[in-house]
Amino acid sequence: MRHVPAAMGPYEFTYLIDSSGNEKGRRFYELLFQRKDESTKKVVEQFTLWPDVYIMKDNNMSSNPDTKTYLGKDIFTFISYAVSDKAKEETAQFIIKELAEGDTAFYSNGYMVLGNVAKSPKGGKVIIEPSQMGLMAELNITSKENMHFKAQPVIIIDSLGITNADDTVYAQNLFVRFIGVKEDKKLRIGIKESDKLIDYVTIKAYVFPLINLVWLGLVVMAAGLILSMLQRGSFTRIQSGLILIVGTAFVFYMFLLANG
Repeated sequence: MRHVPAAMGPYEFTYLIDSSGNEKGRRFYELLFQRKDESTKKVVEQFTLWPDVYIMKDNNMSSNPDTKTYLGKDIFTFISYAVSDKAKEETAQFIIKELAEGDTAFYSNGYMVLGNVAKSPKGGKVIIEPSQMGLMAELNITSKENMHFKAQPVIIIDSLGITNADDTVYAQNLFVRFIGVKEDKKLRIGIKESDKLIDYVTIKAYVFPLINLVWLGLVVMAAGLILSMLQRGSFTRIQSGLILIVGTAFVFYMFLLANG
């Protein structure tokens, strides 16, 4: 599920965001991989991969992998299943709660407490321009499983009117909206629990040890093929040398560098 870390071998990976490509139906998925020290739990290795898929009719899909290349191995990752945009459509409605700071509101899998209300906060998820005025409500969410989350919906006011920037807790299928402020200074908070599955993907990853030896073998074979062709042609030694160097460098780039 989006924003929910999952274990995969020695790594912990998190599906962060997705974005549409230039081609219709193509979507890229940002996957963060982290490997932590078992004793200290500190991150000792981290990288990001961007596999993509073409989602077609009836949710059929074609997956294009992304690869993390090391000297002695490759990590080959692809999306084996992704939810289509049509599957994300849902009809749930926001339920309005009126909360003062410190008040509690309940949802089906837990409760949330309204904390501070910040005016035009800096460094949050939503960028507020100098010409705008914004209010951010900080909600501390606790699930029945005693898991803790934060949501920070924002309301933005400018010359064009009022804009609501919702926040989403994907692990709880929960959407939160800051709707407005009442005369008694209570906040109107909208809570919506999705009746459809929130974004998730199925990931497959393979580790290919010493895969660079395979590519190196292909480079050597290609260089030998170029050399045999040069011997049959009427080239000078300088021309043959240049062609061999350029051809081998191109094949080396295609198999070892561009592949990574």
